[in-house]
Amino acid sequence: MRSVTASERDARAKNAAGSARPFDGAVLEAVEGWGAQTAAVAVIAQDGLVAWHGPLDRALAWASVTKLVTACTVLAGVRRGVLALDDEAGPPGSTVRHLLAHAGGYGFDGGVLAAPGRTRIYSNTGFDELGRVLVDNGVENVFVF
Repeated sequence: MRSVTASERDARAKNAAGSARPFDGAVLEAVEGWGAQTAAVAVIAQDGLVAWHGPLDRALAWASVTKLVTACTVLAGVRRGVLALDDEAGPPGSTVRHLLAHAGGYGFDGGVLAAPGRTRIYSNTGFDELGRVLVDNGVENVFVF
């Protein structure tokens, strides 16, 4: 587990002190228990960064957090009428709803292992497909949508 440097501690304290929002820093410090060599978490509001834990000076992979961003973008698209949960997506018989629920039938990293709706299999492929569905429906920038 990496130790928090004094400059990181000072920056977080300064950030928390300057924020108009109360926030429990202990929640963010829980990242130290994850066992990752390097990890970062943040709380961001419309007016900017509220609090953070971890390095701010380098880009880190989003990993499975992208599934949450994709799901939120799909649901925003549903709300705006750009697509529907019951639209066909993925393997035959699968829908947007199936892919969101990891029930489209895809295996972890590809290939169809089950009929849609029969079982839940954590699937990167299903969320890749949801990304294609968004692009096919004219959504190219999730941060503007």
